[in-house]
Amino acid sequence: MSTLRVLLLEDNSLDADVVGVLLAEGGLMVDMQVVETRAEFESALATETFNLILADYALPNFDGLSALDIAQEQCPEVPFVLVSGCLGEELAIDALKHGATDYVLKQRLERLVPCVQRALREAQERRDRQVAEMALQASEAKYRALFHEMDEGYCIAEILLNDRGEPADYRILEANPRFEQLTALSLEEALSGRTIREIAPELEEHWYQRYGSVALTGESMRFEQRAAGWNRWYDVYAFRIGEPENRHVAILFNDISDRKSAELALQQQIRQEYLLADIAQEIRQSLELDQVLHTAVERVRDWLACDRVILFQFRPNWQGDVVMESVGDGWTALQFTAIGDPCFVDRFIQPYRQGHVSVLNDINQPALESCYVDLLQQFQVQASLAVPILQGETLWGLLIAHQCAAPRQWQSSEIAILQRLAIQIGIAVQQSELYAQVRSELAAREQIQGVLEESEARLQAILDYSPAIIYLLDAENRHLLANHSYAEQLATTPENLVGKTLHEVWPAEVADGFATQNRIVLETGQLLQVEDTAPLADGLHSYLTIKFPLFDATGTPYALCGISTDITERKALEAQFYHSQWLENLGTLAGGVAHDLNNVLTPILTMAQVLRLTQPGLDGKGREQLNLIELSAKRGAKLVKQILAVTRAADGDRIPVDPIVLLQQEIEIMQQSFPKSIQICVDLPPADPTTSPLGTILIDPTYLHQIILNLCINARDAMPEGGTLTLSATRVFVDQAMAAQSLDARVGPYAVITLTDTGGGIPPDIQERMFNPFFTTKAPDQGTGLGLATVHALVKANDGFLQVISDVGQGTEFQVYFPLVTGDSPDLDVPSVSLANDSSPPGATVLVVEDEDLVREMLRSLLESHQYRILLAQDGATALELYQQHQGDIQLIVTDIMMPILDGLTLIETLRGLNAELPIIAFSGISGHEESALALGANYFLAKPFDAETLLHQMAIALKAPTG
Repeated sequence: MSTLRVLLLEDNSLDADVVGVLLAEGGLMVDMQVVETRAEFESALATETFNLILADYALPNFDGLSALDIAQEQCPEVPFVLVSGCLGEELAIDALKHGATDYVLKQRLERLVPCVQRALREAQERRDRQVAEMALQASEAKYRALFHEMDEGYCIAEILLNDRGEPADYRILEANPRFEQLTALSLEEALSGRTIREIAPELEEHWYQRYGSVALTGESMRFEQRAAGWNRWYDVYAFRIGEPENRHVAILFNDISDRKSAELALQQQIRQEYLLADIAQEIRQSLELDQVLHTAVERVRDWLACDRVILFQFRPNWQGDVVMESVGDGWTALQFTAIGDPCFVDRFIQPYRQGHVSVLNDINQPALESCYVDLLQQFQVQASLAVPILQGETLWGLLIAHQCAAPRQWQSSEIAILQRLAIQIGIAVQQSELYAQVRSELAAREQIQGVLEESEARLQAILDYSPAIIYLLDAENRHLLANHSYAEQLATTPENLVGKTLHEVWPAEVADGFATQNRIVLETGQLLQVEDTAPLADGLHSYLTIKFPLFDATGTPYALCGISTDITERKALEAQFYHSQWLENLGTLAGGVAHDLNNVLTPILTMAQVLRLTQPGLDGKGREQLNLIELSAKRGAKLVKQILAVTRAADGDRIPVDPIVLLQQEIEIMQQSFPKSIQICVDLPPADPTTSPLGTILIDPTYLHQIILNLCINARDAMPEGGTLTLSATRVFVDQAMAAQSLDARVGPYAVITLTDTGGGIPPDIQERMFNPFFTTKAPDQGTGLGLATVHALVKANDGFLQVISDVGQGTEFQVYFPLVTGDSPDLDVPSVSLANDSSPPGATVLVVEDEDLVREMLRSLLESHQYRILLAQDGATALELYQQHQGDIQLIVTDIMMPILDGLTLIETLRGLNAELPIIAFSGISGHEESALALGANYFLAKPFDAETLLHQMAIALKAPTG
């Protein structure tokens, strides 16, 4: 506790001592100065500072009230207490009225200490209050100065609720001068006490809801919002002040209309440039003229938000036709309408040839020729914009935009974009017409597939949540803008990219390539579309990139915008797709070759057998030569079948197969036949006679044997010095993500057979071609190049797919996926073999239909040697004529499938309509014809080349089969 400085006015020294003792006993540390006269009293107040004044009331030549007056004048803040033995009630009240803090009678000095304590406490409280009031006044002054001088608008609003307790309106309680400058309201209106709905009814509902939310929840809010009624944009910060029940909201705001206008202008410019690039890309991607024109008018009308867009093509006489149109609801459609403009020839041909653009903002403008007005009024046009479409110096037509609802002021940016688009349309039209001419010359033998890709990024592509990579770069390749997709590729944030150059975020060689592209775009002012590759953390990625310049008001490129789409997975799938198409085309070629080869091999094989049967007197050398001919023909037939298996991969007799059982059989064969230097490791679930541990797959067991054997032999050849071959099998579920990585994969359960070797591995360039037929790295006498091609074809034909993992020097792993049989899989019928007596009716009449002379003569010779009566036809039409003439005699038809004039399938269908009981045997060098022939009514099918025994056996069965 600090020492109190006390001034005591007392002429009685004994009383002064008593006062000092009482104060000390009361716990107060006192430094007391005693004075007796007025002069001493005034001198003490003038020279010293006191915390408390005690004064007797009655003194010689002086009294306590006079001392009170002096103290009030010199130190009014110091507590003043009268201590007297003769103070009456009236005098005490009078003293208190003059400013005395309290009084104590000397007869009751026990009250002195509490009285002093209270006086000191009240004095301290007065001082504290004065300090607080002064601070408040200073704060209020600063607040008012800030309130009036701040550059932002500021106001305090009272939120008004409706009967349901919802924000419905508000009134302005306070507002600074800047408020008036930033709004459409004067301070007089704003502070009139009326509500905002009364003084500014044009304000939108969202203003009431936002401020009401702040008042009711107490959560401050920062937002940017447009006041459409005032045509202004504001940056607003709103927060609740005062007690919640008052619902007062402080609103700090600024006008950002200029900045917003600039942002919207930039967005509009980017959108226009991107739209032009997008439309140009779409119309260049198709050679179909109708599709090109349709795309152009639809996209232009959507962009311009106009009522009609047409493409008008001129005739030689300068009349013309609306060849394509996009029109809004409620307006007359003009497509296929022929239009003749009486004003056109004289006024517009030459200007249009020179690139003139016809801009009509209002058809009611003066000096517009009446014939032109009448023409436009027929089509409900109020404003039009016509841009010529040129092909060199030739005027092909016009790209025309119509505004039908009202006149329209066409913008220079709109005109510029349409001019550039018209150039693209002119090029596309020229390309389409050239394509149509070429297609006509090829007489429909060539097919074209036009692929229209929707734009991967539109206006919202510049938003941070776009999956496409979007960025803006200045002329120094410094990032002006980057979206989240771009930043995520580099494991950073858009904010960190802004301001950095390409060389600060990409490796030097990548940045140099990007910079070269950017320089071309800025120097030419043209759009650039490229495929880029860039190294990222997870490997090399491929991108389809569009770059286009941004122009300032003078038409000078000042920056460029880039939009990149990751096409890494698509490129991989395209490679798979093109390889599959290549195999299909190869299959078509192989089928034709196989047909011709089988026609050559069939008479060789059959005649060798016929000679053996009809020439019993041949010596050993002759029989050996016939055997050699027959073996060579069969070997050729086998090679043809293998080629067809690679390119077409027939399904075979697909039955449920337990892959574990077959794998164990293959392993036993390999363990007996492979070199001892190759160690065979097995990781298979144990076989179970009652159930399959992996499940079952649908496949011809012969094909599965061929797949495993080819892969094992390939692995053996990859380890000439020895190594380890590991076979394993497991069950997996292929999900959507995994299925997307392979063109042939589907979602569902699979059995996976894995073969791993420790050979030298397969280089990447070899991996790209290793499944191609006839491609091999082995010596000419060590392989045909059909092994892996056969594996690939058979796996695909049985609904499976392959994955290969190989590192040079580390070995190779083949993973073969087969779909497992589920409860929904259909049961497959196993074909049965019909046994019949080979003898046939003697002298049976057979109609043989074959277009190849050699084959036809071979069949005649073979069948006549077996006592058949033969009728021969070189095509289906001749066969029908012979059947009409001899249908009572003909007991069997033997026909080829591929023939001129009338093919075998049509012949079978026609004969079956004439005679449902007539036996028909069909044959072909293409096994794929079997299903069609049997479906149309053939009883049997033979694949060329066939041997004589097989044909004779099937003929005997056909002639013996019951009818009816």
